[in-house]
Amino acid sequence: MFLGLSLLGVYRAIGIEAGVQFPIYRDVGPLYPKERFRFAINFAYFF
Repeated sequence: MFLGLSLLGVYRAIGIEAGVQFPIYRDVGPLYPKERFRFAINFAYFF
């Protein structure tokens, strides 16, 4: 589970979101590596 800040920009039918996320719960077992932070970028087109 992650928690973080993001910035959202919308122009007409296009949306761009970017942000940084920090883990608040990391007990997922030995299968996945532990993360200190995560950066995400999302693009969206609205019909």
